[in-house]
Amino acid sequence: MATATLSPADSEKLTNLKSAVASLNQISDNEKSGFINLVTRYLSGEAQHVEWSKIQTPTDDVVVPYDKLAPLSEDPAETKKLLDKLVVLKLNGGLGTTMGCTGPKSVIEVRNGLTFLDLIVRQIEALNTKYGCSVPLLLMNSFNTHDDTLKIVQKYSNSNIEIHTFNQSQYPRLVVEDFAPLPCKGNAGKDGWNPPGHGDVFPALMNSGKLDALISKGKEYVFVANSDNLGAVVDLKILNHLIQNKNEYCMEVTPKTLADVKGGTLISYEGKVQLLEIAQVPDQHVNEFKSIEKFKIFNTNNLWVNLKAIKRLVEADALKMEIIPNPKEVDGIKVLQLETAAGAAIRFFDRAIGANVPRSRFLPVKASSDLLLVQSDLYTLTDDGYVIRNPARTNPSNPSIELGPEFKKVANFLSRFKSIPSIIELDSLKVTGDVYFGAGITLKGKVNVTAKSGVKLEIPDGAVIANKDVNVFDGENYQLWAVRMETYLEAIDLWKAVEEDYDVLPLPNHPTVAQIKSHKEKKTRKSKAKETLFAGVSATIFTRVMAFKSAKEIWDYLKEEYTGDERIQGMKVLNLIREFELQKMKESETVKDTQIGCLALLTDQESQGKKTRKSKAKTTLFAGVSATIFTRVMALKSAKEIWDYLKEEYTGDERIQGMKVLNLIREFELQKMKESETVKEYSDRLLGIVNKAQEQRRLMRQDGMVEGALTANHKTQSKGNNVKKNYPPCQHCGKKGHPPFKCWKRPDAKCKICNQLGHEAVICKGKYQKHEADAQVANEEEEDHLFVATILSTKKSDFWLIDSGCTNHMTYDRNLFKEFTSIGNKKFRIGNGDYILAKGKGTVAIPTNSAEDEEWSQKNLLSAGNSPTEDICENKVRKKLSIFQKMQFWKKVDKSQGKMQMNLKTYFINNHEMQQNTEVNSIHCKCKDQLTDLRAKSLPVKGLQGTNSEFAASKARRSVRNML
Repeated sequence: MATATLSPADSEKLTNLKSAVASLNQISDNEKSGFINLVTRYLSGEAQHVEWSKIQTPTDDVVVPYDKLAPLSEDPAETKKLLDKLVVLKLNGGLGTTMGCTGPKSVIEVRNGLTFLDLIVRQIEALNTKYGCSVPLLLMNSFNTHDDTLKIVQKYSNSNIEIHTFNQSQYPRLVVEDFAPLPCKGNAGKDGWNPPGHGDVFPALMNSGKLDALISKGKEYVFVANSDNLGAVVDLKILNHLIQNKNEYCMEVTPKTLADVKGGTLISYEGKVQLLEIAQVPDQHVNEFKSIEKFKIFNTNNLWVNLKAIKRLVEADALKMEIIPNPKEVDGIKVLQLETAAGAAIRFFDRAIGANVPRSRFLPVKASSDLLLVQSDLYTLTDDGYVIRNPARTNPSNPSIELGPEFKKVANFLSRFKSIPSIIELDSLKVTGDVYFGAGITLKGKVNVTAKSGVKLEIPDGAVIANKDVNVFDGENYQLWAVRMETYLEAIDLWKAVEEDYDVLPLPNHPTVAQIKSHKEKKTRKSKAKETLFAGVSATIFTRVMAFKSAKEIWDYLKEEYTGDERIQGMKVLNLIREFELQKMKESETVKDTQIGCLALLTDQESQGKKTRKSKAKTTLFAGVSATIFTRVMALKSAKEIWDYLKEEYTGDERIQGMKVLNLIREFELQKMKESETVKEYSDRLLGIVNKAQEQRRLMRQDGMVEGALTANHKTQSKGNNVKKNYPPCQHCGKKGHPPFKCWKRPDAKCKICNQLGHEAVICKGKYQKHEADAQVANEEEEDHLFVATILSTKKSDFWLIDSGCTNHMTYDRNLFKEFTSIGNKKFRIGNGDYILAKGKGTVAIPTNSAEDEEWSQKNLLSAGNSPTEDICENKVRKKLSIFQKMQFWKKVDKSQGKMQMNLKTYFINNHEMQQNTEVNSIHCKCKDQLTDLRAKSLPVKGLQGTNSEFAASKARRSVRNML
């Protein structure tokens, strides 16, 4: 480093400073001399920057990988010899001010009531006991921590360890204005002084007399580390390598992460290993310095130094480490304190090296976020005082944790956690605002917890949060949120505005000042209450309540919507019971922690159980079905609905039972005698299939079902689609379950029946009156009817004929079909909800003139489909059949409910002359808007003449199965 001569002004400053320092009686002559030397070097302007072009990456001989260190003997006697040469020195001069503590930082409790100092003593005591050696502990205090440390170490007097303390130097702070010592300005208290950094460890150790005493006892190396680094423990492998290779200095480095980009690194510079700090880097190369690609390691400040080398260099005044100016302000006075770092001394020692150690040897606790890490299940504590990483953590790096200023002080940090959450699977955590954590919480993945300004957010006991942003109430744990929110509103005098929703009357004419003030306060209070509720809910919940005009409406809606019905409460109880049954004590847990977790679960069970005693039957049903079935029935609100659904779903509805019969018939038709079967076995097997089919038909007759047929007027509701969405009460009709723009009573809705505004046709009273007068079936029970549509091939026809089902098709059993008596003028409902007129026995007639087209009626549809003019014929068929376009037989059903989604419109077209009573030639089925020609698959109509009805029946069954 270059040195410059002092300017006249700086020389005058230094002269005045020497005179002032000489009058300070609080420090020794060695301290006065060391301070003047430090200031002289600072004023001389020693270059702090390095020549970037001279920087080289150190080789493995300079920074030795941990696995390439000299092998360690397994002989305990050799280990004892190594340890007898070692001294452990912990830097204990720092206060816990950044974490809200007034005493030494080393007395902050880390785990299970043990402090940093407790763990250090346990570790060294365990070594001394195990190997029969005597490793002493040295504590370098500052004037800030010395008195308290002397009192604390007395509790270790009966331990198997020697503990020695000494003070680092005490230097006066310099007033920036005139470069005078601050104590000379009348501030003689502790604020007028500063410890000169841990680079002072070498001269302080020499000046205290401890260095010579240790050398006289045969000690050779000192292991120096920060007292708050829980990973800085004695490593015999490093000590053995230094002794064998006679290295005077070793700095432990570890791979750099994005959190360590500002940390110092080791470089090779002008033939020596040197520490490069960010303050020494030219501005244009700062980003390059922060890169983890070029500078891959950083200083852990775990140092191993030869004691005799320290004595030699201190006596020669050769340790001129880089000066770190640290500006401060004391009582409004700008001051400067000068410091040095112990790691910078590496370039002054012979055969100095670095050791690239595992990340586990760097576990500092600088803030409450670090305290959360070491207190969590991410680490375990051994009886010997070692903090060991939990092997269950698969990610090699620790999660990044960022806690807000509310957690900065240790006391506040501890008060905001009932117990430390489980973070074994956590990647990152960011907490902002007034947040409190309950007991037994588990955090996984990336978690962001934010409480908005003025809102207190409490995470409930036992919560599991994975990859989630928790900012406010998001629909979960309403009961806990409501209690906290009510308490908060009461505290700020806004609860009355929510609970009572009083009206703010308009001001009278010529109001008084008191009336104006009262009116303004009431109005403002209502607005504040509403704003507070808005701030206390998530963006999703906000969109649901933003339309409400008062805080009471918002509160009532949230209460009704999220208190939880029987289904929700039943699921909570079931989950809590299962969670309690699975509880086991973790290795890292104490008995107290386990008791807290179990007690929280039992409390939640009792709380939920009081609300759900009427839901035990439902809970039992939930527990008695598989996970797949549970997802289908979880939306049902009562045990009866669940039971009825399971009965209908798995006993079989019309479609399922009809398909079962068809499958049994098909199975019977395909049966062949196996080679290994006897005639009796074969006949018994066939008889069993027949019995199953007969039993299935018997069940269908009991339920009034029709096998395999399409019903014209039967409407079923999808069981999965009748769960209303969580919409607030409609502003038009006052009912829930639909958005306002879909309401049937919208002011802008126009009825197609009465042409009046204010309602849709679906609820028009005129519609029901018309149906009642025309059909005269208002009080009659609706029936299901089969039908087949036919067209006469005569040149003039007034009717489409619809077979009502008195004929037998799709099955051999004609008893399944109901024959109608003469019904006169009566109307039947068809698939789209309209009514058609029935005339005569077994027929329903629809007047039309569409059958008068001879060209179409004379053509055979089967041949038309194969003709070159297929598209023309098909279009004509579509046109002539347009009267049936609205006949919807099977409603759309959501596939998620386990049923087929069909939009089936079926036409049975009989292109024949009625006088000849011939067989139906073809079937045209419109499915999903595609006209399909089921060629050669005719539908036999029993009662009409046909020579091959059984064969045709088999074909028809296959056709129906294909359609299903």
